[in-house]
Amino acid sequence: MRYFALVLCAGVVACGGGGDGGGGPPPVMIASVTISPPEPDTLFSLGQQLTLAATPRDAAGNAVQGATVGFTSANNAVATVTSAGVVAAAGAGATTVTAAAGSVSSTPVPIRVRQKLDNVAVTSPSTTVLVGATLQMAASPHDARGNAIPGLPAATFESSDATRAVVDPAAGLVTGVAAGEATIAATVTSPDDGPKSGSRVVTVTSDTPPLTATVRTGPGNTFTPATVRIKVGGTVRWELPSIHNVDFEDESITDLGFGATGSRDFAAAGTYRFRCDAHSTDFTSGMVGTVTVVP
Repeated sequence: MRYFALVLCAGVVACGGGGDGGGGPPPVMIASVTISPPEPDTLFSLGQQLTLAATPRDAAGNAVQGATVGFTSANNAVATVTSAGVVAAAGAGATTVTAAAGSVSSTPVPIRVRQKLDNVAVTSPSTTVLVGATLQMAASPHDARGNAIPGLPAATFESSDATRAVVDPAAGLVTGVAAGEATIAATVTSPDDGPKSGSRVVTVTSDTPPLTATVRTGPGNTFTPATVRIKVGGTVRWELPSIHNVDFEDESITDLGFGATGSRDFAAAGTYRFRCDAHSTDFTSGMVGTVTVVP
């Protein structure tokens, strides 16, 4: 078998007819690797990508075909790179990407990532607020791919109609003034990109409480409803079974005895607490209730 292999090899050389000693052309040596583009633009949002091309070259500067090239990033927390040269922004900062073919490496290419302020998102737990009540707004700056940008100055807030709703310019706390709508705008100013604004429409509603309410008992040892809200000058009626009474914290209001049914008028705004003597020892726990009287 060994003899046959030698003869076959000799035959291949003979067929070549080139008189080159039987070894064929010498392998091309890679002398350098170049990356294009050599200085890419800054990546302005997390997740943004760019593709680098690497070319192995011989000593004469000619491209070497068929060579395997790999890429590496000096800091994957700033930018990652795939084997195909696709760079993706991962975090603000600077790093370099290097291409290598065998033992020959390119000059590192600088990669810069900076989140550019693209928009400001304004959020709140609700889009409605009662007259006299408050609603907290929040503002978050984002890059073009929706990633939050840390470290920017705090937002400033402004209302489009202070007769409907006012807002604390620094804290973003909205207070309803009168029924209607107001647009709350938040502006964040980037030292590099200037100001960007976002907004949210807030509807202010006027909640006019009724003049009358009725409190019953149950299920169990509870008042239903436990909290009632009426307008100044209004009346609350209690309907009690024999096992419950109503004891008012405000001693100027006459209590209702066990099993009584009766009404009490409330001429002044305020909060009035009551309880059942048999099922509560104070006005904060057990069978308790509250009457809230508003102007």
